[in-house]
Amino acid sequence: MIPLKIAHIVEDMKIGGQEKVIQSLLISLDRKRFAPLVLCLSGGGVIADDLSKSGVKTEILGIKNFNNPVNVWKVARWLRTNKVNIVHTHAHPAGYLGRMAAILVGGIGIIHHVHTVPIDLKIRHHLKERFLGFFSDKILCCSQAVKDFLILKEKIPDSKIEVVYNRTKDPLPEYTSVNKVELAKKFNIDLDSNVIGCIASLTFHKGHRYLLEAFNVVKKHIPKTKLLLLGDGPLRAILQEQADSLGIAQNIVFAGYQKDVFPFISLMDIVVLSSIEREGMGLSLVEAMAMGKPVVASRLHGIIEVVKENHSGILVPPGDSNAIAQAIIKVLQDDKLRKELGRAGREIFLSRFTLDLMVRKIEDIYGEISMRRNQ
Repeated sequence: MIPLKIAHIVEDMKIGGQEKVIQSLLISLDRKRFAPLVLCLSGGGVIADDLSKSGVKTEILGIKNFNNPVNVWKVARWLRTNKVNIVHTHAHPAGYLGRMAAILVGGIGIIHHVHTVPIDLKIRHHLKERFLGFFSDKILCCSQAVKDFLILKEKIPDSKIEVVYNRTKDPLPEYTSVNKVELAKKFNIDLDSNVIGCIASLTFHKGHRYLLEAFNVVKKHIPKTKLLLLGDGPLRAILQEQADSLGIAQNIVFAGYQKDVFPFISLMDIVVLSSIEREGMGLSLVEAMAMGKPVVASRLHGIIEVVKENHSGILVPPGDSNAIAQAIIKVLQDDKLRKELGRAGREIFLSRFTLDLMVRKIEDIYGEISMRRNQ
């Protein structure tokens, strides 16, 4: 049997939850059935390099203008040259250009993947999505919240949408014996300190400013506490200035982007996600639950489908620094609660959010579309 060629089309493959999900999927696909390819429309990135090293064919077109019709022809030519069976696009810019090219070529299965609630799209973009939805075989959504939004805003038929939760690998037992002493020493973290962790790009909608305000309150109640921030982004300098102005800079570790977050999660007593605008799901919460860590997160969109309130974590109003602080203090000061939340999160992860569940479901969708199109 000749493997189906599945082309994942993205804007780039830099750092982020979406990119990590794509990478995990491509590495885990059954190579006897599927041959994955990646087309980066504008640029590459760290994850693109990793995929290429792992044997996944990865190419970069260097496109600057996504509205130029000439670029649709460029992508279409690439699809023909590589004899692609199914196009799997991610996010709006790549979803527009990739699907238009697939329509132009004809006979190609079309899947579009939405990884967040697209509240920041303009009306014309929603109209484009509605038009392209007509030609798409499936629209994959990372949560029910995203699906509900697409049905309401873009009038995508329910029958075309499939909810596929972003999932992660099971880190145990691989990280149960991680050398915490060495890692803690590298980042100047005392092993007897309380460690609050956050894994998110340093961008506006992740709400780090509110987390820093909350940490300032937490530190006054529980002095021996560190805030460990994993991720990078355009707001790093601004957040460092905020930490300085609050007088808490010496207790905050900006660890930057880390390819493997699990050793760092092993150091954390609690994981916080303080998003304020949109959050399709919150992969970092799944990663924390996989490690049996309690979570505090914003009561926002897909997060409420991941975190069972007061069972595996505590949910707070978006942008409420005081609520974040009180939730963190509550968990840190109650050993029994912390263990119960972590245990419940681990159980939820095993039942709903393992990588194998995501991969098998998407492989089934590929197979279904291929059979329907007689490929």
